[in-house]
Amino acid sequence: MIPGRLPTYTVKQLEAKAVEFLGEASADRPVDIELLVESRGVADLDIWPKLRRNHDILGAVFVDLKTQALTIFIDDDLADHYRNRNVYRITVAEELAHCLIHREVIESLRSVDDFRELHRHPQWHEIDHDAKRLGAALLMPARAVIDEAEMLYGRMVRLVGYGNAAAIQKQLCNTLADRFEVSPNAMNRRLREWPMKVYEKVDAAIAARLDFLGDP
Repeated sequence: MIPGRLPTYTVKQLEAKAVEFLGEASADRPVDIELLVESRGVADLDIWPKLRRNHDILGAVFVDLKTQALTIFIDDDLADHYRNRNVYRITVAEELAHCLIHREVIESLRSVDDFRELHRHPQWHEIDHDAKRLGAALLMPARAVIDEAEMLYGRMVRLVGYGNAAAIQKQLCNTLADRFEVSPNAMNRRLREWPMKVYEKVDAAIAARLDFLGDP
C-alpha cells in the first residue's frame, strides 16, 4: 500500500545528498550515471520493451519482493538510440534519485498499476520535483559546474569583451551542456538555480567589467 504521507526534501537537503552520493565522481565530466547506479549497489539497470508505448513513461523503479533489490527500468527505445542520449541520462538520474530518497515508497509498489496510482497521489508533484532536482544535481554537480563556468567565462570575456551578457550566458550554457552531456534546457535551469546562480554572477561580473565570476 502506498503511504498516505510521502517524504519531501528541501533544496539544501537534495544538494547535500548529491554531494554525499557522488563523492569523487563529482569531478567527472560527464558524470558516468550508469556506472554510479551499478557500482554503488543502489539498483540494477535494465530495459523494459515498449515501456513508453504501453505505459506512457520513460523510466520506473521496482523492487524484487523476494530479495528487496531495486531495478531501474528504462524504455528500450530510449536506451537503444544514441540520439536520445541526453534524455536517457536524465531519466536514469531521476530514477536513481527516486531510489536514494523514496526507497520506502518504491517498496510499497507491486505492479505498474501501483506505479500509475502513485502518479495520482496528491503529493506526486512534490516527490517528482524532488527526484528531478536531485537527478539534475547528480548529473550537473554544483561545484563542478561552477568551476567550469568560471574558467569558460574568463576565456570568453578576454576574447569578446563585456558587451553582450546574454550571448555569453547562452554560450556558457551550450558549452556546459555538451561537457556534462545534458540538454541545453536542463543546463539552463541548473545555471539559474541555487547554489550556483551562474547567470546572476555573469551579470554582476560584466557590469563590473571583471574577467572572473564572484558572488552576485
